[in-house]
Parts: sequence; C-alpha cells; structure tokens
Amino acid sequence: MKKIIASLGLLIVAMSAVALALGANWNVAGTWALNFDFGGSNYPHTMVVTSFDKYTGAFSGTGTYNVDPLYTWTVDGVVDGSNINFHILYTGTNAGYKVDAVGTIASDGLSMSGTWTGPEQSGTWTGAGTATWVCGEISDGKLKYSPGHFLAGQLLMTGYDVFGYNYQAHIFRGYFANVYLGRDGFGPYQGDDAAYLALYPKAADTWYWSYRTDWVMMKWNDAWLSNKDCDYDGNLDRHYGFEEYKGSGAWLTNHQWGVKTLDMKAPWNYFVKIVAPPSDATLGVDGKWYAADASLIGYEIWGEFAVTQEVSNDKSTGSHGLLYKSDHPGLGEWQA
Repeated sequence: MKKIIASLGLLIVAMSAVALALGANWNVAGTWALNFDFGGSNYPHTMVVTSFDKYTGAFSGTGTYNVDPLYTWTVDGVVDGSNINFHILYTGTNAGYKVDAVGTIASDGLSMSGTWTGPEQSGTWTGAGTATWVCGEISDGKLKYSPGHFLAGQLLMTGYDVFGYNYQAHIFRGYFANVYLGRDGFGPYQGDDAAYLALYPKAADTWYWSYRTDWVMMKWNDAWLSNKDCDYDGNLDRHYGFEEYKGSGAWLTNHQWGVKTLDMKAPWNYFVKIVAPPSDATLGVDGKWYAADASLIGYEIWGEFAVTQEVSNDKSTGSHGLLYKSDHPGLGEWQA
C-alpha cells in the first residue's frame, strides 16, 4: 500500500483555496508620527488609525497638528500592497482644508513616505510607526474553494468539510476516495457504491475508486499547507517565506487502514512520516537524503521530500511493526 499512501501527500501540495481579492498587505492601524515638509519647513502631525479592513485595505482615523492641537482632522485612505494613499480633512482650526497624500510603506513596516498636495501647495511627507503584515485566514470567512471543486464558491470552514478536510486544524480524516473526489468535481463518498455511482458514474473511472473504502488520516504542519494566505496569490500558502519546500521545515503524516477481505479477517494499517529536508541536506546517488553531518534523513520521495519512518501491520502478509526508520524520525527537527 506504500505507493497508494504516498500519493496522498501530492494532493495536499496541489490542493488550494481561492481567496477574495485582497487589497492590503500592511495593517497601518495605530499611531503614526507624520511630518509634512513645505517650503523647507517641517510640520509635525500625529495620525491615529482606528479602523482598518485587511480585505479592502481601507482605513480611517483622526489626527492633530502637534504644535497646535486645535488643528484637528480626519483621515481616510487605502493600502494596496506597499502603496498607501490617504485624504485629510481639517475639522478644527482651518476647517475644510484638505490634503491628499500618496506614498509607500517601507519593507520593515516601520516607516512610510511620499508626496502630498493641498490647495496651491505641495511637498513631501514621512511617517514613523508600526505597520504589521496581515494574512487572509479561514476564520475571516472570506476564503473559498477553488473553481472546479465540488464545493467551488463556498466558504472554507474552520471545522471538517463534507469530504473530511479540516484545513484550519491541518487534518484530513475520511474515506480514501474523498481525498480526491471533491477536487475532481465529485460529491463526497459515504460508503454506498450503488447510490454514489448513480449520481457520479464517472467516479468509477478514476484510479482511486478501487481504494474508496480504505480509511485515511493525514496531518501536516503550516509549512506544508497553511490555513492562511499571506502572499496574496489567492491560495492557502505552501512553504511560506521559502522558495521551495526544502529548508521550510514542512512535514506530513499519513495513516491508512482497512481490510483486504469481505469477511473482515484481514485488517491492515500503514503509517508514514514525510519531511522536507533542511536547506543544507544533499540527495545521494542511492536515492537518500543526508544531513550536513552525513546522518541519514530518509529516502527520497517526490523529489524534495524524505520518508523518515514507516510502520505496517498486515495479517495477509505477516508484516508487523516498524518497516523503516532513519536517523531523524522526528517531525520537528527540521522546523524552520
């Protein structure tokens, strides 16, 4: 069953969820020290952003002129990636005076700068404060299943879906076929072959239909498949912050079980641990990944992963217990 189990990990890599278009990467809520330059003179202000929508980038707040707090104003604007624009309207002294500003947020989120314009006036501005990187999350109620999925257009949920996926908790538990059926546009299989094929006859033509009654439980960490979209590509993140899985600390476990005879007398189960090797690991000509100290990480699978441990119990073959164990069978050792 090893080959069949291994394919489950590939599905996790391929599975994605589409997010609503996100307009903001930086959350600018909080207090900012703004300095407006005009004619060589500096005019210090304080801006307090009290409202921010991470899905549209829209924000609003209030502000004052530090030298004379009777100069009060409101502000509203939009963050789009690292770009920011905002509009100031004075409400106290000099009420009605308007300032339009555009600029960029620095890569560390601690400053921003740009240009401003007002009635027959213009200049540059700088800001100091703390912007935080924001991510789209399942719990926001905005992320949706991919086009082509049986649940396309529906919101991802924080619990288990009808197929057995819990993307929030990084778990799948259910029939083997349900790992793939939703992705391929079929509904969830619930154990009744005749009733299911009456609705989805083409499901019988898939390679995984033969294993439909086997049970599977998969678990993975955030580096393997996240429950967030932090890079704003519209998908749940994979190896976020890394160009590839190698070095990301990603891991996956597969546990599968079932019976091989109708009389239920040949139960079997199989368990495997799979990890992404560290960035300094090397793949030997023997098809095994080795750490920098030459210790064995595990044998290669899917090119950039290593199997570190396998356990099998199968009465029909007589196998029982540990099949394989590398020098690094743990899951968190290569955590980035």
